[in-house]
Amino acid sequence: MVKLNWKVSPKPTGPFSWSHHRAWPSADYSNNRPAAFITCKDSYTPARARGESSHEELQVWLACYTSDGKFENKRLVKRAKTLSEAKELVNKFLESNSKYVHPDYQGKS
Repeated sequence: MVKLNWKVSPKPTGPFSWSHHRAWPSADYSNNRPAAFITCKDSYTPARARGESSHEELQVWLACYTSDGKFENKRLVKRAKTLSEAKELVNKFLESNSKYVHPDYQGKS
């Protein structure tokens, strides 16, 4: 399984922070190339991520790479109810579809 680095966008600050939509987590490979990201109609908050507050279903997007290193973002049909379920969907997809993993990490466990 390829190690992914998950990160959350910074909390909006400043005088107009109330109007900014905070993005859900995204994942990169260790070479800082994109691997996946999660979207939702509701903005990210730690309470929503922990399940303390309700949110819409999460959509999982993957960077599907070709052998020459180019990629195209593709959305999984299955949606997740929780953040941990979304991360698990990413891991399962990359394990079973290694041809879409970044070329630097194909064949590595």
